[in-house]
Amino acid sequence: MNRGRRLFGSSSGNRSLLSANRRALSNQPGTSVVLGSESKGRQTTDVGRLLGKPSASLGIATEKRSPIDLLNAKEQFGEIPLDVARQAGRFVAQFDSECGRELARSLDPVLCTGEPPWILSYHLDQGDGWLSPANTELLRILKSDPVVTAALDEIRTAWRTDSLMHTDLKWNNVLAVPGKNGQWECRVVDWEMVNRGDPAWDAATMLQSWWWHWVLSTPPHEITTLDAFIDRRRGAFEESRPSLEAFWSGCIEEVSPDAAHDWLERCAHLGAARLLQTAYEQLQTESVISDSVRLLIDLSRRFLTEPESALPFSPHGESGPAVIRHAASREGEVPHRAASRADP
Repeated sequence: MNRGRRLFGSSSGNRSLLSANRRALSNQPGTSVVLGSESKGRQTTDVGRLLGKPSASLGIATEKRSPIDLLNAKEQFGEIPLDVARQAGRFVAQFDSECGRELARSLDPVLCTGEPPWILSYHLDQGDGWLSPANTELLRILKSDPVVTAALDEIRTAWRTDSLMHTDLKWNNVLAVPGKNGQWECRVVDWEMVNRGDPAWDAATMLQSWWWHWVLSTPPHEITTLDAFIDRRRGAFEESRPSLEAFWSGCIEEVSPDAAHDWLERCAHLGAARLLQTAYEQLQTESVISDSVRLLIDLSRRFLTEPESALPFSPHGESGPAVIRHAASREGEVPHRAASRADP
């Protein structure tokens, strides 16, 4: 099983792979994939160029600040800049468009095969490769839960391969970059795992970033059972809701409310699966599963087996779908793109 195959990379051995796929991406109108730093090998895409328009002013004034990823922005500012989150959502939406599908067709078919993320078949692992003791225990937990494994099998069976997929579009890989006139602009970095695949995966990976930060930022003394955690830490999640809603509003600007609702349910299901990968990543060098990561695993299992339980922690919350509120705010404007994201 390939856990973390790199299509692009900073090493000399991977440089040709980078060049091949970067040419394919860069040949598309309005798109740019460039190395942000040869020494670090981080690939950066100007979101505005992918959207075919100048990067928008993102509304957060700054004075000579350095680029900052969304995780550090959350830690330093207490919240992610809302317009950066919104533009990141618009960026993800482009993957499920004709532009995103054309970009996917341009990728090297040998390197970018479109296989589902490895976490969706992790429970089928026979344990013949090296695993940390903690990840061996994670594998045992998954194998012992047929409802979870059935949910992962269902997601893997429904996997799409027709769109561009960043594959690892989490908070750490989205930057707020100081632009002209002291405004933040959005950039996406680390394109070494770009692939053709399911456009919902990148949106789901972003969604689960709000979830895992909620769990892993919890003080150890507040970690007990999952139900107690949800009850006691609900307020902490709600503090991050504005940026989550901003991200989602960018994702669904050009789709119908019904399509957006279906898209949200699919992203929440995929996001629950992606939480398991986050848990795995946290345990790669650990001998035991920590209380916080065990809570992350429990949250993933709950969301996978009881999808409705994820909805209060998804963009629309308990007060009614944000997609409907957003559509109403457009004063009757008819979206020009129909329910493409509702396709199975």
